[in-house]
Amino acid sequence: MKRKCLVILLALLLSSPALAQNAPAPPAPAQGKMITVFLANQDGKLSGEPASIARDPILEKEIKSAVEAIFTGAPRPVEALPKTAKLNTVFLDGKKNVYLDFSEELINDHFGGITRDILSVSSICKTVFTNFDVEGIRILVKGKEISSIAGHVDLESKITHKKCDALAFYRKD
Repeated sequence: MKRKCLVILLALLLSSPALAQNAPAPPAPAQGKMITVFLANQDGKLSGEPASIARDPILEKEIKSAVEAIFTGAPRPVEALPKTAKLNTVFLDGKKNVYLDFSEELINDHFGGITRDILSVSSICKTVFTNFDVEGIRILVKGKEISSIAGHVDLESKITHKKCDALAFYRKD
């Protein structure tokens, strides 16, 4: 009987609010990282929209999630990138240049035209440059450098901040 009372008393003490306040808090769920993704609007211009990606200590994974957010949004009147394209791999070199290796659908299923070509490259570079501290971007397809996505924007050299800004202001009416 004495033992039963002791067990009940111990249970009551452990469940008391005073002890619960001093108990360690459960680990917080992983917080998302808020970013800005640049998508085409109905006027054929880019607009920054908030998005959340998973935080990751590996920068390449965060960059990959950010670029993939361009593809995964709700259908839009004007798409910046073909929904069938996939970003296979992201890697960084020692000079803070990021390499984005896409599937061949980036080229094969592209919409064509100068405006859409510029929208595609601008969407990628503005999303990456706005959210991450990188110096340049190279767009690859199936692991190989490409000269252009649709024949209008030169991708034989890296995309710099200056080149990205110049593309973002281009508009053919």
